[in-house]
Amino acid sequence: GMSSSSSFFLSYAQQLQKPMCVEMCIQALKMTSSDHKDSKSTICKTISCLLPTDLEVKRACQLTEFLLQPTVDSYYAVESLYNEPDQKPEEDGSLPVPNSLRCELLLAFKTQWPFDPEFWDWKTLKRNCLALMGEEAAIVSSIDTLNDTDEQEVESALGKLPEYRDLEDFLLTTTNELNEITDEREKNREAKKLREQGFVSARFRNWRAYMQYCVLCDKEFLGHRIVRHAQKHFKDGVYLCPICADSFETREVLEPHVASHVKQSCKERLAAMKAARKVTKPPQSPKSPSKNSKVAAKVSIS
Repeated sequence: GMSSSSSFFLSYAQQLQKPMCVEMCIQALKMTSSDHKDSKSTICKTISCLLPTDLEVKRACQLTEFLLQPTVDSYYAVESLYNEPDQKPEEDGSLPVPNSLRCELLLAFKTQWPFDPEFWDWKTLKRNCLALMGEEAAIVSSIDTLNDTDEQEVESALGKLPEYRDLEDFLLTTTNELNEITDEREKNREAKKLREQGFVSARFRNWRAYMQYCVLCDKEFLGHRIVRHAQKHFKDGVYLCPICADSFETREVLEPHVASHVKQSCKERLAAMKAARKVTKPPQSPKSPSKNSKVAAKVSIS
């Protein structure tokens, strides 16, 4: 949801002309110091709402928000915008604001960035973004690996367990090796128990917080990737939301709707995780968050 200051700004924007509002945002951008992250973020959101069809401006807004707070969530928001095909300049001259003002706006953003990605491809920008993310970058790269791995590959990797020619061959292996196998099984069993008790790694915990479940095709996607996936569910002239199954007539309405689900559910799950971490429970009667998080992923956030 938008903050009240942002919505006030917008209602004020309706009374004034758009160029004047953009002009005010440019001044506000220049005047606000980087310490005031929330104010700067509000200005970015306001500009996005003022120029909703300008992809380059929306990218600049989102990238600025990411640079203010380089989180997994804001990273995926940048990724989904940069993976949209570039726009061709409007030829009919129906620009919402004069081009000179638009250039001034983009320049106001650029002067605040630690780099200028204008001629970069997504790969280069991605590398620079991940460099700013600290430990959270590991979540993105491990998820990328997972998303880029074919399901068959995963299955075949899991299938590469030791093979024995026959039972006799298995039984003839040294006792030492048999001990190792039983130890390994025991170790795995212990690990599984610990996992079920909620002693999961921080990375896995974070990962679960960002996972989104598509109710239409029973698959999971990471964070904002479900926004792109939503385009696949287009039937009889309408788009269906993969999270709550509501129908929408255009992509322009569908995408922000799905993105808001993602944002909301990530926020709620991360808050729940923080709360759970504060309450240190005795290890005798642990709950099973691994199952709960799976359920949380499947429950649609209204």
